[in-house]
Amino acid sequence: GEDVKEALMEALSSNLWYIRKNAANALLEYGLTREENEELLHAEDTYAREMFGYVLELRNQKIINRGEGA
Repeated sequence: GEDVKEALMEALSSNLWYIRKNAANALLEYGLTREENEELLHAEDTYAREMFGYVLELRNQKIINRGEGA
């Protein structure tokens, strides 16, 4: 539920990069609203913002690449 989403959002601020990366991946799998995506892409925490943007870009690139191979 919402408590899981909140915990994952908090994990984006971890000092450990792999925890931030796993949290970002999990949030994308969990599903976010457009507002939540925008909130994370403009977060004050630089590490959280950059990791979420990085993982989002990787996911978008995979989608694009799948479309080109079809």
